Formats: sequence, structure tokens, C-alpha cells
Amino acid sequence: MMIVFLFHGVGGEHSLNVSLDAHRKLLRFLKDDEDKIWNPNFIEAARYIKATQTAN
Repeated sequence: MMIVFLFHGVGGEHSLNVSLDAHRKLLRFLKDDEDKIWNPNFIEAARYIKATQTAN
């Protein structure tokens, strides 16, 4: 399973805003559980998918 988080407004001034506190909690959760949750950048994830996908 892959989940992508995309934020357009952290801390205010946007209709899809997420509070700075909530954003920090998410980042802390990811950091605290990095031994269980792989948190690559987009390029690393794309390379992994390409390397592991099977041909149909």
C-alpha cells in the first residue's frame, strides 16, 4: 500500500488548510515509527515501484 500526503496550506491562509500543530504531529508520528513506515521522497518511491513491478 502506498499513501501520498500532499499539503497545499500548512498553518493557514488556504481553503485546504491543515494546522501547523496537526502537520507537526504527522511528521513526528512518521519519524517515531520510521522503523515500521518507509517514508521515501517521490523519486525514491517511483524507482522502487519501477524496480519491483511485474510485467503483465
